Amino acid sequence: MRAAFISGAGEGIGAAIAHHLAEQGIAVAVNDVVEARAAAVADEIQAKGGQAIALGGDVADVEQVRAMIAQTVVQFGRLDIAIANAGITSWGDFFDYEQASFDRVVGVNLRGSYFTAQAAARQMREQGTGGRIIFTSSVTGHQAIRYL
Repeated sequence: MRAAFISGAGEGIGAAIAHHLAEQGIAVAVNDVVEARAAAVADEIQAKGGQAIALGGDVADVEQVRAMIAQTVVQFGRLDIAIANAGITSWGDFFDYEQASFDRVVGVNLRGSYFTAQAAARQMREQGTGGRIIFTSSVTGHQAIRYL
């Protein structure tokens, strides 16, 4: 059985990805910064006969990312797919935008994606099986939106 880790999978596109992979017979580790949301998605998948675990954690924290990848491997014995889906935004005027908001967005969207990929790639290399690392993005990565 193949196994996947999906960040930001407690709702929306990430949850849909987790459900889709589980329907294909892939065991999924469902991550969300709000553990209850991850647990709800994992429970839904399990209720349909799929294999899923919930991993509450903040992808902006490198150590939490590494721990979640390790937990995925402990639970499923391997990691074949990592999807860096977690992403946030913070509205604000350019001239008034606060550093804390900037740091949080960069922490989740950039650092979180980078270190999810790094931890996953290390595991896949160690397994000797290769794998897939996928990044998602929002429209804000392609089009300027006022106050965003």
